[in-house]
Amino acid sequence: MLFRKVAVPRSQPPSTVHSAETGLLLGLNDQAVATIIAFGTGGLYAMFTVTTGVGLYTRLTGRWNPALGRWGLPINVIAFHRSIFEFINIAWPPPLCVVARRALAATLGVPLVLGSIVSLTALHVLFSTIRKPALPESSS
Repeated sequence: MLFRKVAVPRSQPPSTVHSAETGLLLGLNDQAVATIIAFGTGGLYAMFTVTTGVGLYTRLTGRWNPALGRWGLPINVIAFHRSIFEFINIAWPPPLCVVARRALAATLGVPLVLGSIVSLTALHVLFSTIRKPALPESSS
């Protein structure tokens, strides 16, 4: 009954279970677990970096001015620089990974993928030509 109401495909629950089983089997490999954790943590920091970067960009271009007073810009700048530092710290391969005989893709996969996501997002924000017009202020 529940599957008919929300229209979940019948193959979805078994495929989810098989994906979880595969993840548990990969959990026996330390390198796989470290890579999964690095991607997850790096993804969170990438999201925070993009959010604070877009907020800073829109604030500096005058398209966004929230009511934070004189502390708004310094807080935004500090948050953006802190998020960049943490993002690089998470994405950069630790010395153990570089020294160990790991494949190049396993060592540099996280920084390359996360760096490309942040770079493409920044390019999209900077060079996007589609702009929504500002709403006219109401006279009432």
